[in-house]
Amino acid sequence: MKVLMLLSNEYRPDPRVRKEAMTLHEMGHDVTVLCWNRSFRSLDHQDDGGVMIERVRTGRVNGMLDLGANVPLFFARAYLRSRRLEFDSVHCHDYDTLMLGAFISKLRSVPLVYDSHEWYSKMVEDDLPGFICRLIERSESLLLANCHAVIAANDAIADHLKESGAHDVTVVMNCIDLPQDASRDAYEDKRSISLFYGGSLEPGRFVNEMLEAVESDSDCTIKIAGNGRLTEVVKQAAAACDRVQFLGYIPQEQVLMNVSKCDAVICMMEPSNGNNVIGTPNKLFEAMAYGVPAIVTEGTHSGDMVRCLDCGVAVEYSAKGMSSAISSLKDPQARMRMGRKGRAAAEKDYNWQAMKERMCAVYRSLPRLR
Repeated sequence: MKVLMLLSNEYRPDPRVRKEAMTLHEMGHDVTVLCWNRSFRSLDHQDDGGVMIERVRTGRVNGMLDLGANVPLFFARAYLRSRRLEFDSVHCHDYDTLMLGAFISKLRSVPLVYDSHEWYSKMVEDDLPGFICRLIERSESLLLANCHAVIAANDAIADHLKESGAHDVTVVMNCIDLPQDASRDAYEDKRSISLFYGGSLEPGRFVNEMLEAVESDSDCTIKIAGNGRLTEVVKQAAAACDRVQFLGYIPQEQVLMNVSKCDAVICMMEPSNGNNVIGTPNKLFEAMAYGVPAIVTEGTHSGDMVRCLDCGVAVEYSAKGMSSAISSLKDPQARMRMGRKGRAAAEKDYNWQAMKERMCAVYRSLPRLR
């Protein structure tokens, strides 16, 4: 089967998209990812290990206004590019490509797969008027009727999709392949603790709070990787405090290397946003796979998961909460217990091999429409 994946970011690569694309490639499918070159920093055509990447350009996107203004042009150019491609199914990554995918699916008479990474209307509720968020909910519900398979990033998102009209949803979580060199049989007994954060440097991602907590604790160091609107805040903190190190945007291999070497991974999300409440950050699964405790937000789905598995600490979304997490994780025996329990859970359930089997089942079940 030839699979066309639609994606609204640049695929630099997007970890979830790449894992799914590579899985389908390993199954013998030809996969093309058609995505949006927003910054012009990526190649328009690329071969990523046998997965073909096709990027379309619009105007340069530097903020929310640019994003909204260029979405119609992205849809138009992505559709025109798709006309030159051969494919037997369309795989839409998130709601923002679902309408385009449904249109292409109807025109080409091929199955439509909807892969929901987020509860999209909740994710954008802080940036868009309420009536637009309600419109997103309604249109998603209507478009679900056109889908031949639906995938969700966790059980909570799956429940939302079922309530919106999806009849059968396959949960494929953002787990990773289990590293073979992740055994942490001994945790150094030391006063200091090293933290790692890798991800978006945007408001609502705990950037200011974690910096405040680290700067106030002389026994704590942190490495921060990523980019976003708060990049300059992190750079200034790193310049002012030698216990803060800014790595910039780094590839996934370096992210995982830093996860493997730290004492705890920060996975905090703003709990006032409904999408964050039900989300499961990629870094949580990475921490579990490497036997490293995770610091998550209490009162969220990930917080409940961490408490249940005893693979980290769930604290309030504040600098004070972060300070309490740091204090509790300075105990090497506590870190060892949490790390081992996280790794055991990853070996049993939360690993990409288990998710891969679910992906394969989805594609084996797709109907042939022509």
